Amino acid sequence: MRKRAAAGLPQKNFVSSMKIAPKLNAAQILGYSGLIPLYVLAISLVFVWPGETGAKLLQAEVFYAAIILSFLGGTRWGIAMRSGPDHQQIGGLFLTTLPALIAWLVLFVGPVNQMLILMAAFALAFIGDRVVARKGLMPDWYEHMRLTLTLLFEIALALTLVRILAH
Repeated sequence: MRKRAAAGLPQKNFVSSMKIAPKLNAAQILGYSGLIPLYVLAISLVFVWPGETGAKLLQAEVFYAAIILSFLGGTRWGIAMRSGPDHQQIGGLFLTTLPALIAWLVLFVGPVNQMLILMAAFALAFIGDRVVARKGLMPDWYEHMRLTLTLLFEIALALTLVRILAH
């Protein structure tokens, strides 16, 4: 350690050199924390589906997923608003409303279709975010976070879908 200090290098010790988890920013912490309600609902459904409690949990999961899908459209809305004059924004702004419209419509179909539509919508939302991120309109870490969150969301929705189909 003394040689490192003499050379002007930062001193390392065993604890500081361990990389247990990457340092997350507030958006990442909140994003990953948003998985908690989804997984609590999806895992609970494994044990109580079907039945009245199962139906309420499924409704809660669908509502939660719909809210998150709408939120993703909102993040894209903010980016589209900064992208230029109104006549250039209309296409981008229209696309940003699709997640909210899909989220609303999914409330009116049966459970299997709800899961399938939500899974497709989250995948498409990621593809859209990936395009925006690759244009340099998002922070460097955003695409990786969105990929991870999308995959984990898809797993939870698939778990619920399998449980519904197994009944």
